[in-house]
Amino acid sequence: MNSSGDLSMRYQATLFLDASNISAEGANVVKLMNAFMHSNLIMLPGTVNELTPIGVVQRMRFASPEGNLEINIATNRIDVYTNNMKFPEDGIESLEEFCATAIKCFAIIASEFPRKANRLALVEQTFLGEMNEDNFAQAYAALFKAPDFYKNKEAFEWVNRVAIKETHKIEEAPELFHIISTTSRLRGEVKSPNGFVKFERIMIETDVNTSPDNTDTRFNPDSWDDFAKKAIELNMKSKQSVVEAIRK
Repeated sequence: MNSSGDLSMRYQATLFLDASNISAEGANVVKLMNAFMHSNLIMLPGTVNELTPIGVVQRMRFASPEGNLEINIATNRIDVYTNNMKFPEDGIESLEEFCATAIKCFAIIASEFPRKANRLALVEQTFLGEMNEDNFAQAYAALFKAPDFYKNKEAFEWVNRVAIKETHKIEEAPELFHIISTTSRLRGEVKSPNGFVKFERIMIETDVNTSPDNTDTRFNPDSWDDFAKKAIELNMKSKQSVVEAIRK
């Protein structure tokens, strides 16, 4: 197995914070839409339904004209994410480029609605290149010690999830990080410009986030830049470790 055909499919950056008063009312929508335009980002407004303890609430959503970049502003989080609209022909921008865009989006929102976050997260989903059944079996053997009942049988779907904790610094302050790797054999369909494309691949999802145990609102926009650098580094180390185990 080689790396040919590996494609990044989705990136997601998240600020966890109190955004309850950034409602989907017209004045807020216009304020943010203008702020994006002034920063040379064309983002089209919309709404998304959020299920809350008081029922379903409409929240703000923005999307690029191409639909590949989206921003959701929920009650307790702001998500910026991008999806691969070119599968299976191509991947998406680099993780570094996405983080630069996410930081820009977060800074624009913070300029209009100043506040700090209590938690940060960065998630990447990657499809490994196409494999034959021997390749899938090799990957399964590298990640699992199968129970007797499943030995010597084709496992056509599986999930391997590992989560660890490490302490790293954000702006010189120690923070507990969670680093989570989920490796799955998947089959299904992905929407592409030419319709739905069937796939059967191994997906590696890497989630790097600060611990939810600390609820202090301590992260400003500068913190996200520092977090992103460390999160990208940890993401690459985690993903590389999994890939090397699979492709030995």
